[in-house]
Amino acid sequence: MKDTVKIKREALEQLTDFVRKYIEVAHLETSDNEDLTYIINVTNALMAGKYSLELYKNENHVFIEIEQLEFLTGQTQDSFDYMAPDTNWNCLSDMLATNLLASAILEARQAMQIEPETKEEQSK
Repeated sequence: MKDTVKIKREALEQLTDFVRKYIEVAHLETSDNEDLTYIINVTNALMAGKYSLELYKNENHVFIEIEQLEFLTGQTQDSFDYMAPDTNWNCLSDMLATNLLASAILEARQAMQIEPETKEEQSK
């Protein structure tokens, strides 16, 4: 059995929704092996997230394989790094979406017990 982690339901919902929305608009080519591998990884992670949310539908916390949570978090974080600067800080819905996504990433890191890189580590 693979290692699983416990995470708040709301955080996993945010991560899976974000990745699902991203993949819906991504321009992927089935003739490209790298894109096909990405599609496989995304669908595996989304299926794991959906399964976990359904299995624990009456719970505040859910369990998911750490590998799948790492993938969902990584995809969200990579896209979020480009999205956050475009947040309209005068628009309540933009601020709320940014807040919820940042909270989901933080919750996932805490569930996986991952410390974010410092600015110095990122510049190396």
